[in-house]
Amino acid sequence: MRRRVGISLVSTLVTIAVIVLLMALLTAAFRHIQNRIRVDATRVTLNNLEAMASELKAAAGWSKVEATTAPSWWVQGAYEVLPGDVDDGSADRFSGPVRHTAYVIEELIRVPLNMSAMGKIPSTTLVSPRNELPMPPYPVALDAWGNPILFIPSGGVTNVWIGGVWHGPDNPFAAPGHRAFFLSAGPDGNFSEGDDNIYSFE
Repeated sequence: MRRRVGISLVSTLVTIAVIVLLMALLTAAFRHIQNRIRVDATRVTLNNLEAMASELKAAAGWSKVEATTAPSWWVQGAYEVLPGDVDDGSADRFSGPVRHTAYVIEELIRVPLNMSAMGKIPSTTLVSPRNELPMPPYPVALDAWGNPILFIPSGGVTNVWIGGVWHGPDNPFAAPGHRAFFLSAGPDGNFSEGDDNIYSFE
């Protein structure tokens, strides 16, 4: 008696299971690679902003950036608050610190070399954070997830949770050496979580 040649139900199910498993692994690997590319692109943007800040310092314009006549939500060189979720559609997306960052970038691009450099940075525009009118739209630098990048002054930020740590007036969140820096909220678009923030001083 000849044995019937064919594919059994069990072998078919095993094949399908292997294909599904491979697809899940490939999807996870693709997301990881895509995220790494975005992190690297954001680091490049942060480094470019740092270079633009250095150009402004060389042009003796830095004092305007950390001026004493700053907006009311700026206290002694440090923000009182840091926006939490800046993901698209959130209430904090264009809050005070984001608006001040737009003002800082507007000062950066007064340096001719920085004006051309800004053309290589992903950005959107923000209506003037100042009260005087008329004023041109201000540029807002964006990270690779399309969220606003923040400028943090040399005094750091106070009265805010970052990564589960409370930073009060006696313990500001600041860069090493208390220098100004730029900050991305990372993939989750939330600065306060702190688990995936990206800093220009890293």
